[in-house]
Amino acid sequence: MLTNQAVFDFKTVAPMDFDGFLKYGSFRDGRDEEYKKQIAYYAFMFGKKEAHILYIKKDAEKPFIYDYLMSTIEIERYASEMSDDIENAVHFIDCPDDSQAVNDGSKWAFDYFGGVITNEP
Repeated sequence: MLTNQAVFDFKTVAPMDFDGFLKYGSFRDGRDEEYKKQIAYYAFMFGKKEAHILYIKKDAEKPFIYDYLMSTIEIERYASEMSDDIENAVHFIDCPDDSQAVNDGSKWAFDYFGGVITNEP
């Protein structure tokens, strides 16, 4: 059951990234998608009908806050994606033999894959 209350998540953003986000509606690296999943899942877990991401521009002279209010459809979609991600993570913890290593550019992957960094699994 959804209540009238909301959840809020604060994200501090470098000035250039913040300005780009306002202009293009997303970050170049796509991290806003992960932010949306996170706050949508909070809204889902706590039964809130509103989810806000408050992007705060890091600027000593001209700080700025942008309130990104998620739609109900976004909350449902991103909460479902996060739920799927959590279910997959629990599965891999429970059944580690089913998991495959991913070469994601991390130090662990660098060591595991013998110093080769790719975007392919």
